[in-house]
Amino acid sequence: MRAAQDRGNLLVAWSDPDLRVDDEEHEVGLGDPLAVSATQGLNVGDLLDRVTDALPDEGDLPEEEDDAVRLAIVGRPNVGKSTLVNKLLGDERVIVSEVAGTTRDAIDLPLEVDGRKLVIVDTAGLRRQSKVQDSVEYYTTLRSQRAVERADVVLVVCDAHDGVTSQDLRIAELGMKEGCATALVLNKWDVAAMDEADLEHERARVAQKLRLRPKVLTASAKTGRNVQRVLNEAIILGERMHNRIPTPQLNRFLAEATQARQPPAKQGHRLKLLYMAQFETAPPRFSIQVNSRNRVTRDYAYFIENRLRARYGMDGVPLIIDFHERKQRRGDRL
Repeated sequence: MRAAQDRGNLLVAWSDPDLRVDDEEHEVGLGDPLAVSATQGLNVGDLLDRVTDALPDEGDLPEEEDDAVRLAIVGRPNVGKSTLVNKLLGDERVIVSEVAGTTRDAIDLPLEVDGRKLVIVDTAGLRRQSKVQDSVEYYTTLRSQRAVERADVVLVVCDAHDGVTSQDLRIAELGMKEGCATALVLNKWDVAAMDEADLEHERARVAQKLRLRPKVLTASAKTGRNVQRVLNEAIILGERMHNRIPTPQLNRFLAEATQARQPPAKQGHRLKLLYMAQFETAPPRFSIQVNSRNRVTRDYAYFIENRLRARYGMDGVPLIIDFHERKQRRGDRL
């Protein structure tokens, strides 16, 4: 028996090969029953019509919060994502089970912290593509990936017993590819045999492997240890995605960066960084005017990017830096 909500009433359908509705079924009190035959497809069209009529009008649907930070909780199966979501919300809102794969869909859950609106998205565990065995799991994975595409911030939950695995790094790269601010959370920290030296090793490895250099946080979703800190970090990441740095500050930064490390030279001519400004947010995008685009090396571009992260606390935030060649004016000497 399946039921659908009808603004206070319930539509009920019995799968009955004889297509009979007895008095006993009316006595259930769940509205006017409709007999269908799933195997033969009889009355299924009528059932769909009644379900469609029961759906709310488009105007009755709640509007999405445009200014809310969308926070996607992602990770491998059975690392504690749903437990972390419940602890963040302060309520048992999603199912938690020791059986991997309990969560099958991405679930949006609104939360407000000190007047700041968030939407937390609990997602299904992401396996390696080669281990996705059936169509249900394929679409489950696809929905998790779509949730990441709609997110502002991604928290990659890892199992502290395993450390940050290669699959965790791939999941983090998925968030970064979609332009999301990202942080990694080593969950189950309270019971993992990992000390501060191990933690520093994991952080150094993540900084080496991932270009955005996301932070590696520790937490215990079961006990609540450091969970508030993780939430605060997610809010900060969301804010920094939308921050705009004043142009005078950026040009002071540029002068200090070139003083700390001299720009490269090619064929006797040195690269000059002339002017810097930010012209987009979410993700932050910057433009640097240079005397010659061909003299910008990848190594020096990474140096500017990493120094910008360190200066403005943007670890884990995707930055885009465009180098534009200034048009040569009469009398200029490069």
